[in-house]
Amino acid sequence: MIFEHPNKIVALEFYDNARFIGKKYASYVKGKKIDYSPEAINTMMGLVAPEKCNVHRRIDECKNWNEEAWEEIKLQLCVEGAKWQGGSHMLLSSDFKPYLKAWASFVVQTLEGTSCTSEIPLVRVHTIVAIIIG
Repeated sequence: MIFEHPNKIVALEFYDNARFIGKKYASYVKGKKIDYSPEAINTMMGLVAPEKCNVHRRIDECKNWNEEAWEEIKLQLCVEGAKWQGGSHMLLSSDFKPYLKAWASFVVQTLEGTSCTSEIPLVRVHTIVAIIIG
């Protein structure tokens, strides 16, 4: 007989019943509705969401950047010799510094999934910078 920890069963029930419908994040565990919306999570953790997320703020700011500003970002994130890919500012994950490569992998595989994990598009580059800068 395999011992099932009660918390594991509750977690599995939560994931099994989790739904996103419209703008509602809800699940049911033992017949009780669980709100897991961003607002509910922030309230539970005592966090105050900024008016505009750091990633979107950075994206808006970079619209007027010159090549020197883009090179500065590349120097912060990548090993020496890395190059921007294509005309749309994309970096190869293999060019990231080791600990940033782990963040890039986390972002692409968990937060902002893509079909290709070897090329990191601009929006994900900004996500990684927002994570490391704070």
